[in-house]
Amino acid sequence: MDTTNRYVMMCLKAEEIQSMWQPRQCDFFIERTDAEEGVSFCNPAKGMIQVVTLYYDETAGERYEEECREVKDQAVWLPRQDQLQDFIEPDIEKVHDLMRQVITAQYVDYGTHTTVDAPALFYSMEQLWFAFVMEKRFGKVWNESAWIPEG
Repeated sequence: MDTTNRYVMMCLKAEEIQSMWQPRQCDFFIERTDAEEGVSFCNPAKGMIQVVTLYYDETAGERYEEECREVKDQAVWLPRQDQLQDFIEPDIEKVHDLMRQVITAQYVDYGTHTTVDAPALFYSMEQLWFAFVMEKRFGKVWNESAWIPEG
């Protein structure tokens, strides 16, 4: 699981992904106030990452929904690689073919305004899949401070 400050910021700034989140047991998150106050090299995110622990499940109806709302109000979800893959392709058998496309695609480096291979720009598979999801589902790319419309 990517616990870098860069990944936390990518997640924080992706309102589309955060709005789609339905908290589940064992999801990773960081408190919204910690993320918004800013993580830095002096204040790394790694020690702030937590795991969702819900007291209720879907069968509890309104209690469960209220608990999920409270979690979402206070947390920034840090999706795992499998959760990001599920956004694009829920059929696990098809994900293997898609992986080649994700890894071999060229991505724009907004620092140099050049096109580069994925390993030159993304430091983890979560970052790579996050960027792929944001581009394919929402037409946005990461410019190191925000998700901006592609183009």
